[in-house]
Amino acid sequence: MADGARTYHVSIVGEASYQRAIEACREGERVMLFAEIGNPYDADAVVVKCSRNATIGYLGRDNWLRDALLHEGQGCSTTIGTLKRGDDQPFLAP
Repeated sequence: MADGARTYHVSIVGEASYQRAIEACREGERVMLFAEIGNPYDADAVVVKCSRNATIGYLGRDNWLRDALLHEGQGCSTTIGTLKRGDDQPFLAP
């Protein structure tokens, strides 16, 4: 991590539908976040895809990062900081 870089923990939603893909993920793995054009449930959906291009979840509708990405009109990459198993959601840390 670069000097002075900040870490933000961002949980994802919808992960119950993507458990197989999440099981293959590892802490420190790069992921991409970007607007998912044509999502039938949310016109402003921001999908989270792992390095194997598999969906592992979405940013929640009330997530500050989702708003920032949609406002800027571009995606970003980050890393998985902590994978919590069970009922807890995975976290992303840039």
